[in-house]
Amino acid sequence: MTTLKTLPENSCAYEEYDPKTLKPVNNSTFTRLMELGWSKEEFNGKSVLDIGGNSGILSLYAHNLGAKEIQYVDVQVPLVEFFQSVVSEHDLPIDIARRGFLELDTKTDKKDIVLCMEVLHWLVDQGGNVADSLQKLTDLTNDTLYLETPWDVKEPSIAAKGIVMEEDYNIELIIRELQSHFETVEMVRFMSYFGAMADSKRILIRATGKRTNNSNAGADKTVMSEEYSLAPAVAA
Repeated sequence: MTTLKTLPENSCAYEEYDPKTLKPVNNSTFTRLMELGWSKEEFNGKSVLDIGGNSGILSLYAHNLGAKEIQYVDVQVPLVEFFQSVVSEHDLPIDIARRGFLELDTKTDKKDIVLCMEVLHWLVDQGGNVADSLQKLTDLTNDTLYLETPWDVKEPSIAAKGIVMEEDYNIELIIRELQSHFETVEMVRFMSYFGAMADSKRILIRATGKRTNNSNAGADKTVMSEEYSLAPAVAA
């Protein structure tokens, strides 16, 4: 029997939960889940790919919303082992693997809903680029791609390293690339769970309606949701 592990120190502060009760343990985690706006209508009966799943909280959330098949992947051993212990302890139908983005197969790993949350900027930071990364994410997606990402390279975690340049990573570039692959690209909202950190703006994007021919990209539809705003934090 797998021993339930404690949450690793390298888990993100907005991904923390009690491994016994599976409930968020801080305000930023609770706020983030509420701000996502996901529903049972959207996830029920769907297959989900959680890329860079960290503590696994979004996989757990997808399970609670009725997803029928969930695949969690991350490259960090402590996080993968932690989440494996959680899934085993609660006997959850979630597949777990220690795999990187480049190792994902666009045929065998393809899912209805793909979650790429707080991952894209790290792919670029590690030598990738927005166009190739979004092409692969599109190929992995059957129906819906969720992308949560910093607005630009002024994000402190990116700026501190000074590797990624403005022309290589910005929201205009990301939206333009998404529009070449999806009929509808919805900028859902700015996420407030990160707090009032200077120069930190994170946005949640939902892309649906995959194009069968990228030459039709001129007929794009970009939606600004009614919740596209800096929302106040939700108290736990």
